[in-house]
Amino acid sequence: MRTHHIPPKILLQYKNNQLKILSQLLTKASKRLTSGRIHQLRVTIRRLSVVLTNRKLQKLSKVLGKDRDLDVAIENAKIYHMGTRKLNQAMLKARRDSQKAVKRFAIKGPERSSRSKLVVIYKRMMRKNLVEFEKYQSIDLGHKKLHKLRILMKEIRYGLEAIGKPDPKLKKMQDLLGHIHDLEVLVQLKSRKKNIQKDKEATVEEVKSIYQGVDQLIRKSLSEI
Repeated sequence: MRTHHIPPKILLQYKNNQLKILSQLLTKASKRLTSGRIHQLRVTIRRLSVVLTNRKLQKLSKVLGKDRDLDVAIENAKIYHMGTRKLNQAMLKARRDSQKAVKRFAIKGPERSSRSKLVVIYKRMMRKNLVEFEKYQSIDLGHKKLHKLRILMKEIRYGLEAIGKPDPKLKKMQDLLGHIHDLEVLVQLKSRKKNIQKDKEATVEEVKSIYQGVDQLIRKSLSEI
């Protein structure tokens, strides 16, 4: 199959835009870290990962991820009429850790990489994602594989957005997998209520119903990169 040409300037502009957003978010978050800013930081870091390899950013995202999981768990606990005292205590510690991590982190600015190198990094990552995605022959998967698929879906979605190919199906799939993950986190942290498991199973069925269309879209889009 003939691959599409990716203009280097598109990726360079995308990278610089995301670095600018990251810098602005870090400045605000250093002064006052909120749940919304944590979410925005994690999304921006994930978007940057398709054109930039940076271990410090990955470590920051991991710290913020614990905070984000607890924040969502508290909201879900309220929906399922569960107590939140212990979750709130854990949340306070996670928020302190996140605040320290944000203040310690200092972005150095755009790396001095050539435009052609950006394309190489991008194509290498997206082709790797295609190889990983092809391992999922069906959506009848266990907890660990669903978790890995959720992360993979983020990289694929943001990677296609970077070259101007957004698709609502990918966001829908990512949102559903994210909801399954949030429910699993809540179960691990707090409870095994039957209604949580029922909600999770219903969401898995919804994922299965749209999987084939998403599968075809991803295979076609990534094979052309």
